[in-house]
Amino acid sequence: MQLVEQATGQLLLARLSVANRFVSRAIGLLGRAALDPHEGLLFLRCRSLHTWFMRFTLDVVFLDDGWQVVEVHEAIAPFQMVVCGHKGRVHALETAQGFIARTGLRAGTRVRTDGDP
Repeated sequence: MQLVEQATGQLLLARLSVANRFVSRAIGLLGRAALDPHEGLLFLRCRSLHTWFMRFTLDVVFLDDGWQVVEVHEAIAPFQMVVCGHKGRVHALETAQGFIARTGLRAGTRVRTDGDP
């Protein structure tokens, strides 16, 4: 699956995986040495993430049910916790460090996938 900015059609992530089962959510990116700059992992219905035991730094994007960015968090180092302050239901997207700066994503940006997450 891919992630695209809705207004411009800009390809944001060429490979988007979804952590939608207990095991895939529990494992997440643990055990990986790095994340490709054009790859991301989406956690549906997720208000917080941790980078405990991870070996690399992440950018994290929180999206609401309408696929609008509500918060961005850059350069989350290993052994940190990120909690979304948005009141509604949210989804969390883990991306490689530098993704937010490279794409210019900000709160209010709408995105879409080319498949059904």
